Amino acid sequence: MNDAAQSDQLWQEVCAALRYHFMTGHGCIDTINRLWRKDPFVAQPQSLPVIQRRGILVTKERWGLKRLWPFIHEKRITDLAPGELQRPLIILRFAGVDHLRDGRRRINHWQRVSDQGPHEVLIVDARQGAS
Repeated sequence: MNDAAQSDQLWQEVCAALRYHFMTGHGCIDTINRLWRKDPFVAQPQSLPVIQRRGILVTKERWGLKRLWPFIHEKRITDLAPGELQRPLIILRFAGVDHLRDGRRRINHWQRVSDQGPHEVLIVDARQGAS
């Protein structure tokens, strides 16, 4: 399978994972943009570009808890159980910076139970998909 075909297949996985965050009338890319603007690490969310589907490359990696835990800002610490543990985490990569889009409850759970991983991560690389 070529890179574009694999990226398209992984995009479908991203959309399936994010379906719990969809709002009426919004699809996958709308949800990614909305969640990015809610990120507690983003100082000026109104200045963010709008991510477009074209130009996005999706890849799959496996990361350990040491790499994942820094995404848990103090506002993201929770004792709430994750809905499911097997779904991959979603990371938006823009301008060389990674932003957690889905998976904070799983990361919190893994921290509580000392599950070092590695854990499956889907990287949505938007370096060419912004306008």
